[in-house]
Amino acid sequence: MQYIESDTIELKEEMSKDLMKEVVAFANTLGGKIYIGISDDGEVIGIKGIKEQLEVISSIIRDKIMPSVINYVNLQKKTIAGKDIIIIEVQRGEGKPYYLKDKGMRPSGVYIRLGNTSIPVSDKDIWLMIIKSHGITYETTRSLKQNLTFLYARNQFEQRELEFKQVNFKTLGMIDEDGLYNNLALLLSDQCPHIVKAAIFEGDNKTKFKHRQEFGGSLLRQMNDVYQYLQMHNHMDTTYEGLRRKDQYDYDPITLREGLLNALIHRDYGVGGSIFVNIFNNYCEFVSMGTLPDGLELEDIMEGVSKQRNEKLANIFYRLELIEAYGTGITKILSVYNGLSVKPEFKITPNAFILRLPKLNQLEEYMTVEDTHEAYNSSSDLGTEKHLVNIYDREAVIEDIKKTIKINGYIMRNDIQKSYGFSQTKSGNLLREMENLGIVIKSGKSKNTYYQLCK
Repeated sequence: MQYIESDTIELKEEMSKDLMKEVVAFANTLGGKIYIGISDDGEVIGIKGIKEQLEVISSIIRDKIMPSVINYVNLQKKTIAGKDIIIIEVQRGEGKPYYLKDKGMRPSGVYIRLGNTSIPVSDKDIWLMIIKSHGITYETTRSLKQNLTFLYARNQFEQRELEFKQVNFKTLGMIDEDGLYNNLALLLSDQCPHIVKAAIFEGDNKTKFKHRQEFGGSLLRQMNDVYQYLQMHNHMDTTYEGLRRKDQYDYDPITLREGLLNALIHRDYGVGGSIFVNIFNNYCEFVSMGTLPDGLELEDIMEGVSKQRNEKLANIFYRLELIEAYGTGITKILSVYNGLSVKPEFKITPNAFILRLPKLNQLEEYMTVEDTHEAYNSSSDLGTEKHLVNIYDREAVIEDIKKTIKINGYIMRNDIQKSYGFSQTKSGNLLREMENLGIVIKSGKSKNTYYQLCK
């Protein structure tokens, strides 16, 4: 048999002080065998006092490595051409990360096997090992910051008539069993350390900025602020066919919304870096840290398969009616480009998920937002004027309702349901909000209830 070092084989002429490093590396990776008494070039040299050495190796494996790998290691003696060697067979462990007890759970103590070398692991990869092995997630880990405020998040909940008090935090998944804030609470807090960096570039590369801005605070604030930024820079061309006006955005607001929500909800907050939102001449790009969760492939998400990295965060967005159901965002984005010559690009790197949306105004076959997207605003029974409005922009919808009331003198809940595709509850809540803000006044009763602008 020819002995050659590889990702699963380590050769040593004699027992050395770095032997435990090799055991740790194999236990943290795919497992492997360590041959003691064979030189680097594969020559069988043999060792003396094999019985004593087996006892020493067994002792240091038991005492020098944490957590215990004793159940994953098998020691055996073998005689080749009259020469004794020791074989340490290490299986892949289930309790990763394994580390050198005297070094601790840090890069100097945690190793993995790469090729025929054992190398230290970065802090980031140690964290990923913990997550994969123990089912621990970033959002459920206790926050290092406990002095948190939730002014913006509370406002968002109250706008939707949802309670957001200390007594609700346990149900929302924001506190642990000791009543302390976890990282989900940190993400929703005004002190959230993660940010979104947005930029407008000249051309289709990152050589020259036209504008850039950073957005911080609660993830809910970042969501609203970044979306407004995108809409502000989402150029709209206006054309006329006779007396009919047609408006066409560079990017369908639905795709911008879903791209942004996908980046915020699914990013890996356990690693460093920011979310990037970049607008170039011919495409818009969302870059979110973290590759796909284990067991999920690009083909899966294209078919609407969803696996939540941040399950509790996604549930918060669901409660706030910001997402409808898991796995629908990609489908919505793809539907906008149905029948067009260009398609969105989804790219997965070892550390990021990238979505690129082609610009629509460059496409002759793309008609108008009004013609191609019924999800915005179906024809209203009130009057003949039709307004193009993004139904996910609350302020824009309120302004659109005010225009409709000015034209027709009043509006009813059923009219909002028909015009915007909202549910009965959502339409009623919106009108109630406008009433509380002093925008409209309610008259009539039951089915005959209608709303007029306050004078």
